[in-house]
Amino acid sequence: MDILGSDVPLVSIKCISCSAKNNHVVNPGDMVMLEGVCSNCATASSVTYTWTAEYGTNSLTLDSTTTSTHNNQTNLVINSNQLPAAASYKFKLEIQKTVSGTVSSGYTKLTLEGNSAPSGGSCTVSPTSVVSLENLVTFTCTGYTDPGSSSTELYYRVKSYSSSGTESVGLYFGSSSTAKIFVAPWPGTSRHAVDIKIFVEDEYGAKTEALSQYVFYAFRVHFWLSLCNEVSCRFSKGFV
Repeated sequence: MDILGSDVPLVSIKCISCSAKNNHVVNPGDMVMLEGVCSNCATASSVTYTWTAEYGTNSLTLDSTTTSTHNNQTNLVINSNQLPAAASYKFKLEIQKTVSGTVSSGYTKLTLEGNSAPSGGSCTVSPTSVVSLENLVTFTCTGYTDPGSSSTELYYRVKSYSSSGTESVGLYFGSSSTAKIFVAPWPGTSRHAVDIKIFVEDEYGAKTEALSQYVFYAFRVHFWLSLCNEVSCRFSKGFV
């Protein structure tokens, strides 16, 4: 962080979202919350704030789409799913203050490290046709590594999704790259298939959707067919 000038606004930036997650690493699409501070602006008759942002070597437009604060407030909030992937993210805050008719300005910069999602692998689910809650489904992922560090432990998250794709149920989360799970329908899924998705994540939460696969299932059902009297019934079982 650089602070320039002498008789100028003394500017600093606090990363609120970084403090909340206890690290200064930013994943693509993360929401970022920054607080601008001027320690010697209390006596100023007016103070203006101007934020700029860069990802890698590109400028990020700060408007109503990318932010909830625009670029002229004390704080800067970058909305979720707006930050592209980059090795670093640079934020600059320039403050201009007026004291007794004299205008002065100062600025500071904050650089946050970018984090990339795991890549280079593949995942499978087998079998893709089961009897619900009887047959186990095995997922297996191989070849994934963290571009930032080959020694970083990876985590695997398996979810089943509703027919609309807006709701999900967790089936597995852990560091094992293969495991056996039960697959069953739930309110919102179809009666005959469910969309299974596998995500590979690093320790900072950067994730890759590694697989989207439908698993089809049948139900083993037991039902009674009455045969016209109270003491005689025929029992049938089958699949639906």
